Amino acid sequence: MDHIRGRNVRISLRQNSVPIKIIRAKTIALDEDAEEGADDVCGEDTSRPFIVHNFWTISFGSFTADLGVLDSWLDDIANDALALAPLSKVIGIQFDLLNGTTKAYKAGQMTRSPGKVDVSDRKSAVMQSTKYRARLFAQATL
Repeated sequence: MDHIRGRNVRISLRQNSVPIKIIRAKTIALDEDAEEGADDVCGEDTSRPFIVHNFWTISFGSFTADLGVLDSWLDDIANDALALAPLSKVIGIQFDLLNGTTKAYKAGQMTRSPGKVDVSDRKSAVMQSTKYRARLFAQATL
């Protein structure tokens, strides 16, 4: 086995420095939002490609034990309704590598995208899906 598996990855969420109950993520996705383009320069045979980074999108689907993520959404919505300063949000993602080391990353200056709570049938686990857009994403120290 020479690939990192999902069991080696954990995600955490803090809102206003308060940790949200441990997220039992089933899926985690990190996507870069960027614009791609190309400059055509006279006298050159090919274009000069470029990319302009916009922000990061972090999404996760998690098993629900206590609805802590839903409660954080409601707190965020209530805060916005009162026209108060935005609540700070930070996501941490930790990877346990196969060589025994750990790498961690932190996303900040985030805004929440619409979320979803999914109850499908009496036997299935209740799932929460959420997405955050982060201006900052960088390697973190442990």
